[in-house]
Order: sequence, then structure tokens, then C-alpha cells
Amino acid sequence: MDSGNLLVPFVFWSLTRYRPIEGGREQDKSPQIIHPFSSPPNHRSPVSEKERKSREGAMDVRQLQRQWIDLISALFREGFLDAQFTQLQQLQDESNPDFVVEVVTLFFEDSERLLNDLCNVLSQQVVDFKRVDAHVHQLKGSSASIGAQRVKNVCISFRNCCEERNLEGCFGCLQQVKQEYSLVKGKLEALFGLEQQIVAAGGSLPMM
Repeated sequence: MDSGNLLVPFVFWSLTRYRPIEGGREQDKSPQIIHPFSSPPNHRSPVSEKERKSREGAMDVRQLQRQWIDLISALFREGFLDAQFTQLQQLQDESNPDFVVEVVTLFFEDSERLLNDLCNVLSQQVVDFKRVDAHVHQLKGSSASIGAQRVKNVCISFRNCCEERNLEGCFGCLQQVKQEYSLVKGKLEALFGLEQQIVAAGGSLPMM
């Protein structure tokens, strides 16, 4: 056998067996066998700044979409909304992208006006239960039109108290309906805020 052929493996074994001495002691490392004809490792080209920002933007959109799904799922699961809200969403399209927000904004305005009217009527020395019932009836219809189920359900109890001329019951229902309205308003505003962020980031609303 040619001595040159023996020398090459020996040199590579020697180079991989011994390491530089640090602090007077040879480093104890296991041999690393390097094939003399192996190709150098492939290095990926660096990601451009534009591509990096695009990937980060896509991740942000997906995260916002997951938050939107979690929130609207909780609204249905906890009874804040019912199928009527889904029907409103189905009526929204590219020609009227703000349809749901506009309808819900009208609900907010009507509800706050009616709640103020109810407070005024119930604060009178002689309460007109027919007027109270008329306001509650309007609030019930307004909440039902957007699918605000918990507000609507309190209105049903409220009307029963009016029919019974139960002043204490009416006051209790008034406090309850104000609380339910405040809760659903805050949650819907949070939902619409997420929708604006998704659209601003170049995404679209998930299909439910």
C-alpha cells in the first residue's frame, strides 16, 4: 500500500484527537471524526428585513384572530349573545362592511336613553307602571334585535314586575338590566376593537 494513502487518515485523526492547551491542561474532549472529502455545511441566506416583518405581521394577525374567536365564542357560551347576532354578521358584506357595528351602535344609543327614562319614571312619587312597561318593552325589542340575550331575558322579568305593579321588583330588575347592558357593551366594544386591529394588519375576520 502507498505510504501517501496511509498518511491522510492519520493526519485527520491527529487533528481531531488533540486540542489546544488552556491553562496548562489539555481539554478533555471526545474525538470528532471529520471525513476528508465531506462537503462544508450549507448556510441559509439571511432573511431580509422585509420578509422578517412580513412573517411577524402574519403571526400578529393570527394571534388577533385567535383572540377574536375566543372572545366571540365566550359571548355565545356565556349567554350574552344568541343566534340573532350571527344573522346580523351574515348580512354584513363588502358593500356594507360596518353593518354590525352600526346596528349595535344604535342599540347602545337606544338602551342608554331608555335606561335613563326608566330611572326617571321609577323615581316619581307615583310610579306609572304602564310607562315603565312601555320603556322596558322597547328595550326588550332593541336587545332582541342584536341578539343581546341576557339583556332581553331581564326585560322579560322586568315586564312581569310591571304587570304585578311590584315596585321593589322593578327597582331590582332595573339594576340588573343596567349591569347586563354594561357587560355586553364592554364585551362588544372589545370585539369590534379586535376586528379593527385585524383589518388594519391586513387580515380578515375568521369564519365561525
